[in-house]
Amino acid sequence: MFEGTKGDTDLGQVTPGAMQEPGASQSLRVGDAVSVSYKTEEGGEPAHVVLEWEGGSTSDMVADAVIAIILQVHCGI
Repeated sequence: MFEGTKGDTDLGQVTPGAMQEPGASQSLRVGDAVSVSYKTEEGGEPAHVVLEWEGGSTSDMVADAVIAIILQVHCGI
């Protein structure tokens, strides 16, 4: 799943200026298992993150890890 991963640029990269427009979205794929999409605030709708994956023991583990990281960042831990 993560074979050949050399660093953070292999898993995805967010460009700082790309998220300035309201309603802009950014996506990345984690470990060929989970799609993570982030959409900025638009028209009173708050910014949100959407995770999508196909069920399975490995994909579920990766999704759990991604959710844990998102919640830690959100809570400021």
